[in-house]
Amino acid sequence: MTLLSLSAANADLIELHHDGVRVLVSVRRSDRSRRIRLRVTEEGAEVVLPRRSARRHAVDAVREHAAWLVRHVGRLTVEPDDSGTLGVRIMFEGRWRSVHCTFTGRSSVLFDGESLVVSGSNPLAALESWMRKRAAEMFDESLKRRSKEMGLVPSRVSLRDQKTKWGACTSRGTVTFNWRLVMALPDVLDYVVVHELAHLQELNHSARYWKIVESYCPEHKVYRKWLRENGRYLQLPKAFPPSVEPDLN
Repeated sequence: MTLLSLSAANADLIELHHDGVRVLVSVRRSDRSRRIRLRVTEEGAEVVLPRRSARRHAVDAVREHAAWLVRHVGRLTVEPDDSGTLGVRIMFEGRWRSVHCTFTGRSSVLFDGESLVVSGSNPLAALESWMRKRAAEMFDESLKRRSKEMGLVPSRVSLRDQKTKWGACTSRGTVTFNWRLVMALPDVLDYVVVHELAHLQELNHSARYWKIVESYCPEHKVYRKWLRENGRYLQLPKAFPPSVEPDLN
């Protein structure tokens, strides 16, 4: 379903709701523009109107290309409807973080506790590499602590980019974790560690198994609920495009 609302306080803003996603589209008039243009950049979504065009033309363009806007803004990873903000943002350690890309210099990632600054010709690769290293550190710390507490040590540990699983345990004692859990709350990552280590003792989801989990992670139901509600946001954007535009012709 697509819904549009116009700001009474700001004539240069259109609020789009499409398939559960909220996108704020700014309206800009240009003397140089001879046609209506839609753009998605790191700054957000924008519709550019020729100077004499009526505002309704901007509304019509946004409505007609709602799916395109959501798809391309989604490549920058869009926050859910109630966030109230728009931009290049990703989930990291359970919170939405602004990501600023320079596309120049050596590949690097700086995190100041609130936002991330990514440099290099391939910022997406740099960001994924940095996050994988951070995930390895967090899993290593949690595994050492929880293995000692639970008296359960896996024979082998690996990090993967699984599409549908956050973790797995085999009968041979191999434990696998999804590196993207670094984007979740640290307590959620820690719960998944407990979840998989408990399988070393009970390779099932029986009542006995859940008693083991609860004894070491009493809030496991809260963390499972968090994953159900937020798991879809634990992903990197497909790209950091400087600018993309649809074909309105």
